[in-house]
Order: sequence, then structure tokens, then C-alpha cells
Amino acid sequence: MDRPICIQNAMVIDGTGSSPVLSDILLKDDCIQCLGSIAPTSDMEIIDGRGMFCTPGFIDVHTHSDISFLYCGNPSGHILQGVTSEVTGNCGYSPFPLRDDLQFIQKRRNSLSLIDTPLVEWKWHTWPQYKALLKQQGVNENLRILIGYGSIRAFVMDYDDRRPTTEEQARVEAILDEALRDGVCGLSVGLGYAPDFYADTEELIEAARVVKRHNGIFAFHVRGERLTLFQAIKEVLSIALKTDVRTEISHLKCAGKVNVGRMDEILALIEEANRSGADVTFDAYPYTAGCSYLGLVFPPKYHEGGIARLLERLSDSTLLPQILRDMEYGYPGWSTFIGEQNGENLLIISTKSGNSVGKTIAESAVSWGVTPYEAAVRLILENDGIVEMVMFQCDQHDVDLVATHPWSMFGSDSMVMDPVKAPLRTRPHPRYYGAFAHLLANYGKSGQIPIESLVHKMTAMPAERFGFIQRGKIQPGYYADLCLFRLEDIKALASYEAPCQLSVGMRHVFVNGQFVVRDGQALDTKPGRIL
Repeated sequence: MDRPICIQNAMVIDGTGSSPVLSDILLKDDCIQCLGSIAPTSDMEIIDGRGMFCTPGFIDVHTHSDISFLYCGNPSGHILQGVTSEVTGNCGYSPFPLRDDLQFIQKRRNSLSLIDTPLVEWKWHTWPQYKALLKQQGVNENLRILIGYGSIRAFVMDYDDRRPTTEEQARVEAILDEALRDGVCGLSVGLGYAPDFYADTEELIEAARVVKRHNGIFAFHVRGERLTLFQAIKEVLSIALKTDVRTEISHLKCAGKVNVGRMDEILALIEEANRSGADVTFDAYPYTAGCSYLGLVFPPKYHEGGIARLLERLSDSTLLPQILRDMEYGYPGWSTFIGEQNGENLLIISTKSGNSVGKTIAESAVSWGVTPYEAAVRLILENDGIVEMVMFQCDQHDVDLVATHPWSMFGSDSMVMDPVKAPLRTRPHPRYYGAFAHLLANYGKSGQIPIESLVHKMTAMPAERFGFIQRGKIQPGYYADLCLFRLEDIKALASYEAPCQLSVGMRHVFVNGQFVVRDGQALDTKPGRIL
């Protein structure tokens, strides 16, 4: 920055969990130089912080902004909530490694349609190439990036439903080892998606041992979040206990009728594992509804070979009756997704054609005169597999138990967007524009989570967990990622009916000492870094 910046008379919440303290803060270059009572000089830019909190910038530990940052390096959707750093590459969904094969790249794009956009050309194959493109593009936040286990497995084994050979296992581990040495912060796996759900526990243990050697973090989208939730959580905890790997359970939730009101039991399992020597934390988004792609309603065995093979099977009139039966009744290890509420809780929010957006699967079924299972088949076939849905499946009390637990952090499970630019999604989940504002407005204002504790869970805690060095605290020598706001001004305007609305209330936001939000307005700056 050109001039030192002095924020005066702000109530500083330093990120450590300590109570707010009235202080000035001097920023010079990209760092915090000092705190206390600072006498202004003629070369300083003075920012009046009276009546406002000054906090470290918030860290979103679970996003899918991998591709959207390549489309737009300075989107406003997250920074206007005070988010200055993100962890991408979650749920096994990293956009690397890729084979130098256009057909394979298209297969991966089809699988990663939830985070993809046709507005970005995929011009990379490796992690270093992808990282170089991000740096060339420039971004307005700091990024820490996970490599996806599903991406590595697809690279080595395609979408085969089998165990890797000895040679394939060695190749998977070598790719992971190289990426960790070259700066990814850890490994993610999406055990609800192909090809990740073909990996068994022993295979994941071997991967965890590689991550452990590098002191990385292993983030799990667990194998089942509804009928098999407890079994899935126990699998993750067993891996954590056997390998001592730092473990993150992604978007922890109790989904489905059978699990409503049972979050205290899940938390008790995690607490017991940690008492036994595991190192497990978890993150969540502050909503009762989730969001994913329609492929979740089709059993894993029909995904072998990728999306194209799934669509072929759904088009096979001799096989379709069996698929429909499995979708309705499930089988051991997989439970029906639609059958719990006949599709009434599954709202279509995005399709390749634009049709059916804003309707539930149940409503589409009625309008077409078919069953909800047949409606899902029609939807995914008519849109070449590119269909996203919001899933209303959780209880608010369970959400609150996760949010208030001392081991929880927060992730929006979204991708950065800007409603001013060509929209990447016309009707996304409201968490795309409102997750962190929602946290401040609902938990901070009410006092359900003391503001200093809430800020800690959004700053210093995730910074330490995911390796954001010298970030997450307001201390001399730390990077100047900061937010300045009045708590009463913070509002998340995004709703399920009108989600593309920017949150309001952030007065100023800094990334590496530079304004990205000034006087409530997002700026056309890209001071973020690939860390």
C-alpha cells in the first residue's frame, strides 16, 4: 500500500478468544505494525473505527471456488461478508491432476459440474500449472488448497469400482506426496461421490499416512449423511485413531428423518475419539438445507465409469426398472434419498437447460404424471447430468449444537460469485452470498455464541488448523487481513427465493493491507495470495 493506515478507536477482537479491547491499529505495507495508542502523522491515512469492531478477516474453511476464481478474480460475494481467506479443493473435488487427454478432462468436468462453469477454459493438468494460472489471474482473497482424493484416483484408475493394484496404490501415494511437498495444505475426499466412494477404509488409511508425514490435514465428506451416518462417522474416527492424521469432518450434519435430534450422539462419538488420542475437528454451514448435484439420488454402483456411463444406464429400458427399485428401496450401505419425503424436500436450483428451476422433484413428478424417481431420471437425462438441488434435511437445534461446539469452524460450502457479472448460477443456495453474515447476524447478535468466541472460530482457529501462517490474529507482524464493522449493521439478505443478494454491513475489509471493501463497497483489487 502507498501510505500507512491507522485505524483509530476500534473495539479490537484479536481472534484469540479474548474480550474486545479499545485500540488503534497501524498497518504498514502488508502487515500489522503495532497496536495501542498511536499518534497520527501526516503520512498516515486515518480510518475512524469508533463504535465498530475490528477483527481478523474471516476464513471460510470449506469452499468450492476452485474454478469460479479463475472466472472472476475479484468477486464481491464473500468479501462483503468479511471473508478474506478460503480453503478450496474440498470433497475430493480438486481440478487437478488431469491427464493430457481432452476426453478425460471432459469426464472430470462432468463429474465436477457442481463447481464448474463453461465460462472457464481448463488450460492446466498439474497442481503447479493450476496454481500458476491462479497467480496470473489474481484473486482478492488468500487461498489454501487441498488436493482431492477422487481427482487422484480418477487420474490413476479412472472410475473403476475396485481396489487399486499395488502399482496403482504406489502411484496414488506418489502424486499425493508430491502435491503436499509442493504446497497443498492437505487431502480431501468426497465419499458420497464417484469415484471417491469406491475407495475402502484401508485405501484411505494408506492415504492418511502420507498426509500425516507432511503434517497436512485430511478433510472428509463422510460416506453417508443420512441412514448410514453413524457408520460413516465411525469410519472417519477409526482412520484418525489409526493414523494420527489431523482430521476435519466436512459440513457435519444430521440429515434425514432417522437422524433428527441426534447430533449430541455424533458429537459424543467425536469427543470420545479425541479423548482416545485422535485429532478431529469439524466444520459446518449455518443452514438447515444443503446443496449438491442430482446424482446423489442414484446409487453408487450405477456411477461406475463416470457421468456418461450413468446416463447410458438410465437410458437402458431393460436396466431402468432395477435402478428405480434401488432408488426407492436402497440396499445395504446405501439408503434412498428421494424416498424419505418423496422428493418434496429436494428443490431444483440449476439445470443445463434452465427448465424445472424452482420446482421440487415432487412437483416435477406431478406435472409430468410420473413417480418422483422417474422425474429424477428425466431431469438428469434432459440436462446431460448437470442438475443441482437444495436439500431441506436438517433440524435447527442440531445445526446450533454444531455451531456452538468448541471444536467447530465454519465453511460456506459455496463458490465465490458476483451478481454484477454474468451469473455462474441464477438460483444458488443462499449460503453463496450469506453464510458468514448469517453467522454474525444470528449467533453474534443474539449472544448465543459470545462475539469473541465466534470470531475465534472464524479466524485464529481455522488459521492454525489449515496452516494460514501469521494470519487469523490481530498482532504485530501478522498479515493485515482485517474487517471493520458494526455488528448491528450486518445482514444476510440472500434467501432461498432470492439468493443472489449481497450481504451488507461490512464497512471496510483489508486483504494483505489493501482495501478490498471500502465504505461498504467492493473494490476492483486483487491483493490475495495463493498460500
